[in-house]
Amino acid sequence: LQLFYDVSITNVFSKVSCNIVRSCSPLDCQLSLYESDRYFCEPDPDWNERKNVYNMQNRRNLLKTTHSLFFLTNWEPNFHCTFERRLGHIGDGGKWVCDPYRLQNKTSCLVYSAGSNGEFSFEQDLKSLLPNCEIYTFDRGIYNCPINICTYRQALIGNGIDNGTKTIEMLMRELNHQERELDILKMDIEGSEYSLFMQMFNSTSTNEVYPRQILFEIHIGQRADHITHQIFDDLRISNSFIT
Repeated sequence: LQLFYDVSITNVFSKVSCNIVRSCSPLDCQLSLYESDRYFCEPDPDWNERKNVYNMQNRRNLLKTTHSLFFLTNWEPNFHCTFERRLGHIGDGGKWVCDPYRLQNKTSCLVYSAGSNGEFSFEQDLKSLLPNCEIYTFDRGIYNCPINICTYRQALIGNGIDNGTKTIEMLMRELNHQERELDILKMDIEGSEYSLFMQMFNSTSTNEVYPRQILFEIHIGQRADHITHQIFDDLRISNSFIT
């Protein structure tokens, strides 16, 4: 049995300009601006309630089980993005993105999409919504991005050791993106997400990349439950939340 599970992970602590729809006055939302590194702007009472909900669900997520339906009893979402949107086709290919409108005015928006299998509906929807974003798509096959939508690179994403794979840091270095923030990393890489995350969280590199949002499909297969728990524990420790 191969179990597939779509997960959206957002990292609270990164740098991004304040790009919300309404006026972003520090007097109105100083706490949320500070604690989300200027990604969210909400009145303090609302933000505190979000944190209460997060803390309650986070404690529940720590009560790990070995139920045969793994994600029915483990790692539920612990944060709600008010304007979360699904981009791409229904079913395989599309992903939920946390409040993408917040990136509308960010001139240096950068998105990596790994594992397209020649299907570009996510990239097309994202580009339509955020025309300012640069989108790079990676896959082991030979494909062509739709014109004016994305840039395609043939590459196998992983830990940078096995089977000629490349890490996100390696790709960013090759593309001269070392000084840029990776706003969205979308992945469907057929199980290589395990080795990628293990490399990312065990890296001693001072240039390791921690994307603002990670949208990924996890392929449990025959892996032991504790390996999947470790991935989500590492994400939790890195101040990420699940939406």
